[in-house]
Amino acid sequence: KIAQFDLGLWLSLSIGIFLVGWAFQFVGHFYEKKKPAFMDDVIGLAIGPLFVLAEVVFMLGFRKEIEQRMLEEARKQRALMDAKIVNIS
Repeated sequence: KIAQFDLGLWLSLSIGIFLVGWAFQFVGHFYEKKKPAFMDDVIGLAIGPLFVLAEVVFMLGFRKEIEQRMLEEARKQRALMDAKIVNIS
């Protein structure tokens, strides 16, 4: 529906929605107590939107086999990260 608006209103709404999304990202990172990935590596600026796109595709029911493989790998990586945290303490 937004695409049906005249250019000025469409552009204003699009920029506003984008900025609100960025604000939510920074609030989330504040509560996670982790800085955004792009602070260390600019590639994170490209990967972030791709991650969101993948999440939308998965929520729509597409590419379930890829989603399952990604979740399994993420669980393995998380277990390795948790093991390192425990060993350091």
